[in-house]
Amino acid sequence: MSLMLAAQSEPLAMAPFPSVPNAIVLHDIGWAAMHSDLADLQRTSVYFKSSPYGSHNHSHADQNAFVVHSGGVPLLVSSGYYDFYGSQHVKDWYWTTRAHNAITFDGGRGQPTKRLDAAGRIVAEAHAADHDVVVGDATQAYDGQLSQALRSLVYLRPGVVLVHDVLSSAQPRRWEWNFHALDRMQGDAHSVRIEHGGQSLCLDVLQGPDGRFEQTSSFGAEPQATGKGGDFAAQWHGAFVAVERSARTEYIVAMRVGCKGPLPQLQRDGTGWLVSVPGDGPARRVRLQPGQAQVTRAK
Repeated sequence: MSLMLAAQSEPLAMAPFPSVPNAIVLHDIGWAAMHSDLADLQRTSVYFKSSPYGSHNHSHADQNAFVVHSGGVPLLVSSGYYDFYGSQHVKDWYWTTRAHNAITFDGGRGQPTKRLDAAGRIVAEAHAADHDVVVGDATQAYDGQLSQALRSLVYLRPGVVLVHDVLSSAQPRRWEWNFHALDRMQGDAHSVRIEHGGQSLCLDVLQGPDGRFEQTSSFGAEPQATGKGGDFAAQWHGAFVAVERSARTEYIVAMRVGCKGPLPQLQRDGTGWLVSVPGDGPARRVRLQPGQAQVTRAK
């Protein structure tokens, strides 16, 4: 089962107890949940998956994928519809990697479906009052097509998310950084704005291969009406697509809930990267290495 089903459920009518932590990582199933404030029904929530159970049965081929909600509104979503088990739409879209906020290459190639061994792992985590870090390794999930597929997700409360992908392959690939929303997106190869239900999210590519922004509302295989009916509203599928092939690449994408505040600034830091994120008080500095992220405050 995809974490995205849980992520799209309605908020509870009663706030949780204030002693409940704002983040949790469940290593046994490979899911993580991070919230701005769990007691606030208008909170921002980020859900991440890198599961040892692969894409077996009802699970999807979505290792290292994530979704973002804010103010009770889904902003980055897992796309597609469950019209019926094993439908053409389910097999060709809903279960696949390109239907999720995850990495594909060479025209939508990704992780195999219906495979227990197409697995990911949450390999590192860190938590503090103002941030959470979770790192997923989905290399095995790509079934030998990639030699490295690491994603570090850094959630800086209340409303900034950094995503760092390190990708490599024995043969050059045309990389695709996929993301999905319920309404048409606006933007270009460097910056995209998502709006839905009075909420917004801005995605900015701080680092990545030269590319273009592509967007469509087509699923390829459309969902089918069944005896129970169904409202299959349009969804929008975006991607930052590399123009040239490369055997290795890195993406660093900054996401700002509400499109608030100045854009985080990126610079080289030895063999890694340093992202400076302005906000209330001293800027937060995020040092990124493959599979590692460390958050500090500027002096």
